[in-house]
Formats: sequence, C-alpha cells, structure tokens
Amino acid sequence: ALELVTTVFFSLLVIGYVYWVNQYRGIQTPVLLLAITAIIMAYVSNNTRFGRYAYAIGGNREAARLSGINIRRSIFLIFILMGLLSGIAGIVLASYVGYGTTAAGQGYELDAIASAILGGTSTLGGVGTVFGALIGSLIMSSLTTGLQMLNVAPAWQYLVKGGVLVLAVYADVYFKRNR
Repeated sequence: ALELVTTVFFSLLVIGYVYWVNQYRGIQTPVLLLAITAIIMAYVSNNTRFGRYAYAIGGNREAARLSGINIRRSIFLIFILMGLLSGIAGIVLASYVGYGTTAAGQGYELDAIASAILGGTSTLGGVGTVFGALIGSLIMSSLTTGLQMLNVAPAWQYLVKGGVLVLAVYADVYFKRNR
C-alpha cells in the first residue's frame, strides 16, 4: 500500500511538473530555475548565519575559527550545497543537449571561473554576490555568443576568454592592493 501511494504521489508530481513547465506563459524552465535559485541563494548568503559563516571562512579562515565558527561543518555543508546546485545544473544541461554524459560539462570551467571573477568574486575569497555572479555570467555568455556569431575558431575563443579572465584577475588584485 505504501509503495502504491508513493508511486501515485511521484507520478502526480511529475505530471504536475510537466504541465507547469508547458503552461507557464512562455518562460523557459531554465530561466525560472535560475531566478528561483538566485533569489534563494541571495537570501541565504545575505540573511542567514550559514551565509555569514561562508563569507567569514572565505575572507579569513583563522579569524572565523577564532570567532567560534565550526569550519569543518560549515565547509561540509557548503560542499553539500554546491553538489546540489551542480546536480541541478547537470539536469538543466542534460535537458538542453538531449542526453546525459559525464563529459557534458567539459569546457565550461573557464567560463564559470571567469563569470565569477567578472562578477566581483575575489580570488582571495570572502567577497562576492549572487547578483554579481549573474552579471558575470551574462557578460561571459554574451562574449561566447558574439565570438560564435563572428565564426571565431574555438581555439581563439578560449584564448579570448582566457585573456578576459587574466585581465579580471589582474584588476581584482590591483584594486585589492590599492585599497
């Protein structure tokens, strides 16, 4: 009986999800997931103890430890959260390309790092916002789209993106040093 109830529940959940995705005013599901995730993560990072601990650990691990933050537990929870978000991103990517493979995300590492740094995340840690990361992602995706529209060879695209990343890191270090 319990298996039947569980099966019916999950079946209704899937049917409701499919209906919702197909009926929601033309907004694509990845955009909705991005908006929901960004709002939740902005709230968590700005308004919860977990978010303050994450910033404190990223800014100065020793000072965070001396202030009484359980660093091992916090880092463990951060890794769990990042695993969950990576899983969601993997599902979105698999739905976009039409299949799932372990190699589906190869080549996105440079874009992800450059997006974070362009968005204001410090390479030294402890600084950054969800909104900044979204802006950095928008810049990198616009750059990628522009390079593809100009029919630039993939090797040159990586070179341009790497140059943008180097400039962003240099600017971050330069402005940190001159504060």
